[in-house]
Amino acid sequence: MEDSRNHVGRAPMRWDDENEWFNLHSKGGSMRKCVLKLSLPTAIYYIWRGRNARIFQHKRLDPGSLAATVCNSVRDALLSWRLLNSSQGNKDICREWSIL
Repeated sequence: MEDSRNHVGRAPMRWDDENEWFNLHSKGGSMRKCVLKLSLPTAIYYIWRGRNARIFQHKRLDPGSLAATVCNSVRDALLSWRLLNSSQGNKDICREWSIL
């Protein structure tokens, strides 16, 4: 499940290494950092829901639909942000997430 909107282009790592990478790369208050901070818990939440559906309801979720659900949820959250400065970087992020 690769998506370039967060600009994370690397192979998955062990959980401890992922956590260390995330803590290092999510420091700060820029919009890109905020999107990264929003994306991780959203992905974890929907992966957990998919796991529960598989275990308790015997339903399998398609990885593509799971990725789309995560992206739509992040996009919906971004749409609710009212006070964004109009920097070029923020405009680029909005364009990447289909907000403009």
